[in-house]
Amino acid sequence: MDIYQAATYQSSESLELDFVGLQPRLADFKLRLDNGPQRFVQHKQEGRVRGRNSLLTQVPITRSSGGYIWWYFCQIDRFDFLFFQFEFSQLPNPVNRIEFFFVPERLIPDSWYTSDSEHADFEIAELKEYRFHKDEDGEWIGHIKEVLRQNPHPRRPGMRPARVASSESPEEILEPGDHAEGLPVGTLGTSAHGRAVHAQLMTSKQRDFFYGVMNECAESRSGLLVCLSRSSSSGDFGFILYEWSQPDQDMWRRYQRPPQFMHTLPPAVEMILITYYTRHEECSYQGPPVTAAEFCRINASKDNRLLIWDIGGADTTMLALIPSNDIRPTEAQREKFRSNFGLSAEEWKASTPVLSSLLCTGLQAGEYTISGDLFSCGCSWDRVWRALHKFAAEDVVEHPPRRLRQAPDFRYTVTHVLSRLVCEHHLRSRLEERVPDTEADAEGED
Repeated sequence: MDIYQAATYQSSESLELDFVGLQPRLADFKLRLDNGPQRFVQHKQEGRVRGRNSLLTQVPITRSSGGYIWWYFCQIDRFDFLFFQFEFSQLPNPVNRIEFFFVPERLIPDSWYTSDSEHADFEIAELKEYRFHKDEDGEWIGHIKEVLRQNPHPRRPGMRPARVASSESPEEILEPGDHAEGLPVGTLGTSAHGRAVHAQLMTSKQRDFFYGVMNECAESRSGLLVCLSRSSSSGDFGFILYEWSQPDQDMWRRYQRPPQFMHTLPPAVEMILITYYTRHEECSYQGPPVTAAEFCRINASKDNRLLIWDIGGADTTMLALIPSNDIRPTEAQREKFRSNFGLSAEEWKASTPVLSSLLCTGLQAGEYTISGDLFSCGCSWDRVWRALHKFAAEDVVEHPPRRLRQAPDFRYTVTHVLSRLVCEHHLRSRLEERVPDTEADAEGED
């Protein structure tokens, strides 16, 4: 709020601030100086008060939730400027000193995107001239304007390197004759570690899918893939019909910046909802086993979606496009999901069904494939793009062969998707508010 007030009321020049809203993986707000191009700003604030002369050599750049680690800097989180704020004690003066960095994205070291360390060094020489005092008079907003003027191209062209996690288990790295039982406590992999590795693999494959499809959209100058909120039950991506201009295409080729985002689309624009799944290992023509968590996500929304299953595993990609209304588990299969929900693979009480056994069409998951090994040098994403474009543009789509689909049944407006997300957030907040009350009631009964 203080950033908004300073930009709006304490500035004689035109500095507009707007919030990005529900668009994920982009930024927290955007700034526009003197009617120039809008700049996306990632805002972070350290959650503690430091000592007076504390050095910023060990600044946390992760947050944890439910055993997972989320990195502030990763390949798919792109922005133009980083606004990172710190608070320093000035005792015996009760008023703390606030300082911040307003840094062009191109100056952030690659090591912050690739290192496994959960801390970063902000005392490096490249960042010193972008460190400012946040005074109470609001004069600090002038420093932000100056940085905006001096950096017309704040973002580094191309992609940032990806953080790679080792997928080797402790048993795989043992020498012949060693046994896992003899390892020290803490060496053996845990289910939480496995989930974290799977999450990073999922993120990597989703990134490849996004850029692969978007490159086809840009080259054909038709179609657009937008990212949905991570917490949305509607899916991971939305595909819309969109005609690219020449500047749109040039911007993508140079900076890989999409021409539109979810929050900039007109409310009535229709999109195809896409949910993407991948697995550690390759599977048979029947598809992978479907976990309780995966089925829960499918079952969380009544919207018709296109479920894209990467049944080729981590090393290759063979994408199967399965309409969500083809998945109809029996009551016995639903009971298996209920009994396994919340448990690790080692604790499952029943074997989980394979993907083909959930299909009401009698077909195998492999019969739904729309691509082969897309990541080898001689392959292309054009078949994936064509399949998505048909669902977005045509009235009747044949997929898989000899199976006709009413494509309009898979289209939803931006208003529908965002309204559903707002309702889900509201429901979660209501449930979280009720939990403490329930515990208090239970204590009162005792």
